[in-house]
Amino acid sequence: MRGLFRGKKKDEKLLAKQQEFEQQLFPGVKERKKAKQKRHNKKPLLHGGSGETAAGVEEQIEQQLPEMVWENLYDTRDSYPIIEYLPSEEESESASLTPSFVLELTWPRIIQFYHPSSPHCRSLQPIYVAVARGIKRRSSRLPVEFHALNCGIHRDVCEQTFNIQSVPTFLGLRSGAIEGNVISLPGNMEGTYDSKAYMEKDVALKVEHIANAMGIPLDAVVSDIDDTLKSSGGVTVAGVTLGGVDVQYSRGDFYPGVFQFMWELSLHSVLINERYYDEHAAGKNRGNGGLSISPPKVAVLTARAEEFKAALEIKDESKLAQAFRRTGEASAINPTKGWGVGPVLYGSVSEWVMQYKKGLRKFNNFERLLEQDPTGQIMQYIYVGDTGELDQEAGETMLREYPEVVQAVFLHVVSADPPSTYPPSGLPIPAPKLVNGRPLVFFRTYVGAAAKATQLGLMEPNGLLRVVEEAEKSLKAQGVPESNNKWTDIARDVDEAYRTLGEMF
Repeated sequence: MRGLFRGKKKDEKLLAKQQEFEQQLFPGVKERKKAKQKRHNKKPLLHGGSGETAAGVEEQIEQQLPEMVWENLYDTRDSYPIIEYLPSEEESESASLTPSFVLELTWPRIIQFYHPSSPHCRSLQPIYVAVARGIKRRSSRLPVEFHALNCGIHRDVCEQTFNIQSVPTFLGLRSGAIEGNVISLPGNMEGTYDSKAYMEKDVALKVEHIANAMGIPLDAVVSDIDDTLKSSGGVTVAGVTLGGVDVQYSRGDFYPGVFQFMWELSLHSVLINERYYDEHAAGKNRGNGGLSISPPKVAVLTARAEEFKAALEIKDESKLAQAFRRTGEASAINPTKGWGVGPVLYGSVSEWVMQYKKGLRKFNNFERLLEQDPTGQIMQYIYVGDTGELDQEAGETMLREYPEVVQAVFLHVVSADPPSTYPPSGLPIPAPKLVNGRPLVFFRTYVGAAAKATQLGLMEPNGLLRVVEEAEKSLKAQGVPESNNKWTDIARDVDEAYRTLGEMF
């Protein structure tokens, strides 16, 4: 039973006193609880440690407890600062399965998904409260909210919105985002801790770190598509370019190493956070496994017209989306399922006709992207574009207006001139420059881009090596002869990559 006297032996007078006190603290709590249970009469989610299938557990519970009311563990005064999810009447009546607190808050939050029938969840309840209180007392750098969601009552929300497979699970969410950072469960779900103190230290370490990591910005890559991720082929219709000017690669060809480059940029800040966790945990008791943070997905700013979205939309089954996913899944470091294309912000037909508007439109779309985190405390950005369609104008404007959140701008140097006209050493590359104290870098291949990113401290040295390996493997797989100028460009940048590494070690 919930209340201020939970866990104590009650006589009839004490029980009456508790019920009276609860009614004073939470007017109408009984009525709301009955109404809520009527709306959410769902099967319970499987909890860890049983070794049984979800279907088997559900069948047993249905047979034994057909009228069970799954009580909330965190909706009492003594659970502060944990906020129990209690949907409003409007939420309950709507078809949405997204809790309002996910969309309304503009700062990070940590959610514990639990089932009240799970012994693990019950044992974690006082620990979660204590850890949250400690963080609230000590953390002034960034506000963090703590939530709890009862999967016995809100099963659809747990499974369909958050893809929760077992409980207890902790999820760290950044502002305005459903996809978050799952905190590995402390200890072994099949066993127990040696002591409650050991368990509390482990939970505290992991929850507190994810709260701190929320305040350490992750690097999110923002990318163009045509002539940045893949070649436009320089195709034009009635004198209007269809996406770009590059004629070195055929239309639709992915640039060698591009997906590995995007992955390594996204992964860099994640590795910093995880190393911080490992160092912080050194010499202290902790459970099995470390902290796992998913790299941010790549946001896309494109001049493609939204009016033609039905034909130009980046779909999950597209070659582009699949290439991103394969890169994340195949990574030797932090393999991640589902990594790839994030939000896509389009242009319009007017920019296709009036080309000079493309740069401004991409910058305006970037400002729309910033609305999810205007402070830059949660996410910082690296823009990757090309020199063919006013991406430089967009990138320089980002650096002038938002130097506090834009880490750097990388521009892929492309040309409408045929490769046969290039100098023997390759196409000239403009010198890098600073805009408002932030770097704007030009590159010919993604090996060169990775070398410059490593020099700027935006990529791991081993990440640079992985980009080199992937770029060379890609060209070989395409059967490009070694005499081709594509190899000339790659070889020049591989030399720079090894010079960079030599200077670091």
